[in-house]
Amino acid sequence: INRFHTISASIDGCRELMDYYREEGVYQKAIENLRSIMRNGFKGEVIARMTVMEETDIVKEVKWFLDNEDFSFSSIHWQLNAGFWKNDFAKRPFERWVSDSCNPGIRRLVKFWVDRIDKKREVLKLYPFIG
Repeated sequence: INRFHTISASIDGCRELMDYYREEGVYQKAIENLRSIMRNGFKGEVIARMTVMEETDIVKEVKWFLDNEDFSFSSIHWQLNAGFWKNDFAKRPFERWVSDSCNPGIRRLVKFWVDRIDKKREVLKLYPFIG
């Protein structure tokens, strides 16, 4: 494991959200696996890789990662996931969610990120903001 410089862990957010999207207990198992990696000496970057869908409040979840008591992530990366694994595009309000919730949430997150730079002179590793 120590030959890697980066590990990307698929964590959607808090326990309730991740277990809602995936299955009860998945969050706890992911955190246990990450702790095991760290106990074995991993010193590199650990990225929380979020899947963002309709139930995700992106600002709330990113802030949750920054203050997470279960595990300290060095970076946070999110990606929109339309969740079309069941060919259910027509059944879901994806376009409305993007315009009414997701895009405004990302704008609030950009403001939070820029304010953090201005006030604390700290550039949070929020991907895709930093490349």
